Amino acid sequence: MKTIIIDLLGSDLGEAVLLEGVRRSDKRYKYLLVGSKELIDKTLFDSGLTYEAVDADNYITNEENPLRVLKDKTASLSVCFERLKSDDAVGLVSAGATGALFVGTAMKLGLKKGLLSPVLSCMLPRFDGEYFCLADCGANVNPTAEDSVKFAQLAVLYVRAFKRISEPKVYLLNLGKESGKGNAFSKSAYKALSDSRLNFCGNVEADKVFYSDADVVVCDGFAGNVLIKCAEVVAMGVKNIAKNTFHNADEYALFASKVDSLFNYNELAGATLLGYEKPIIKLHGKANAETVKNGVDQLIRTVEGDFSEVFGQLQL
Repeated sequence: MKTIIIDLLGSDLGEAVLLEGVRRSDKRYKYLLVGSKELIDKTLFDSGLTYEAVDADNYITNEENPLRVLKDKTASLSVCFERLKSDDAVGLVSAGATGALFVGTAMKLGLKKGLLSPVLSCMLPRFDGEYFCLADCGANVNPTAEDSVKFAQLAVLYVRAFKRISEPKVYLLNLGKESGKGNAFSKSAYKALSDSRLNFCGNVEADKVFYSDADVVVCDGFAGNVLIKCAEVVAMGVKNIAKNTFHNADEYALFASKVDSLFNYNELAGATLLGYEKPIIKLHGKANAETVKNGVDQLIRTVEGDFSEVFGQLQL
């Protein structure tokens, strides 16, 4: 039976909250849950889920050296990585320490030949209701032009699995539409992407991204992270302003739900680490039950789009 591995330790809200999300997850899959076996069994005994509980109370925090994941076999993420190598495991969901997740993916699991670091990507909604993949959004802040092509190749593969489209449109995030715009990285990345076999459609400016027809937007991790956080805080600000403007509570609730569907991290679930043959979903540290349920759905959608099968054929 296909198995989804979930690391229950290390989130801000704790295991019990995450388990409520697991409880509502797809019953077609088996779940390998790493955390308190007693709490897992107490929460899920009547859920109808097929699961295996692996007892663990040791996890790596964001304040610790992430290299600990390579040495401490009892840490929850270390247990998850070992189990992810098994043939029945299809992917991993975790709200734990980002650094340890990156180190473990690169050093314990192994990356596609040609990659030095996982690529952090996320699916973001366009204003027309479709999604685009932003890569990178925080991991690789000083990439080369050649890296930008690898980011795009991995993101295209992910989008094909997630959106079921054959030729995703790829754009480069830049401060102008013209090919000569931007810094040294932007100019060299534009040329490298133009020379690739990807469906590269040119530059896209930050104020056009959410209105564009992009399926993939490539950028360095610094710019990508700034874009995401600016979008989130603007959405929160708009909601706060609207709360003091709407006189009808039901109308405000409807408006707020539409804003949340665009920029709420619980709705969007998590970022995806690209570079390993199986999808790895990194949930926000403040993940709640909804986040976990959506993260599992995100992983399943990727798996059922034959991500791993196509990944094996990819050459970077």
